[in-house]
Amino acid sequence: MILISPWGDPRQWSDVTYIYDNVKLKSKTSLKILQQRLQPEKTLIIGLDTLAKEGSNYSELKKDAETLLEESVKEFGLGNTEILIAPGKGDFFNGTFEGNMMDYYYYTLWKLSEMLIGDNIPEEIHLDLTHGINFMPVLTYRAVKQVLGVLGIFKRDIKLRVYNADPFVPNVTGELSINMVEDSTVIPTPFKSKVKDYRIVKSESLLNKERKK
Repeated sequence: MILISPWGDPRQWSDVTYIYDNVKLKSKTSLKILQQRLQPEKTLIIGLDTLAKEGSNYSELKKDAETLLEESVKEFGLGNTEILIAPGKGDFFNGTFEGNMMDYYYYTLWKLSEMLIGDNIPEEIHLDLTHGINFMPVLTYRAVKQVLGVLGIFKRDIKLRVYNADPFVPNVTGELSINMVEDSTVIPTPFKSKVKDYRIVKSESLLNKERKK
């Protein structure tokens, strides 16, 4: 089982009581209670390079953003967690990040493929969209569905469960229920694009058989 969650800036989050599976837990993140109740083998947090404050090159920039998230993971008491820094876009106090929003999707799709495609295809994928901002939730969901569609060709019983907590309103909200917004079995999604500029390739072994007749 793998738990995946896109994150915005955890420095902006406040303590709130999350409710899931009839259990309440006070935390700054919904991942805390989900980890405790689901017991995933691995948790993947997807953050943006736009969190970085400094770096003389892009590698250092990504490392700076990763360090920030690592500090939050430690502060929140999360366990067995990996961090993926994906490309973001926009103007922020720490700089301007140029690019295309779809860069996030393509990069996340690539890294998820590396993680999930292999000898040990997970039985269940849990996706928590509570902390995603802007384009992150929809593109993360799209990337996960795309990869699982391919995995479904080889393993027909993969489960996908998607969560999102109630909206948080400062000074108003005290408790947030974590809602399951999707509980489905992955449907295999084979390649279905139109083929262009194709050519017919005949089997050499078949041609040899025909010659022997």
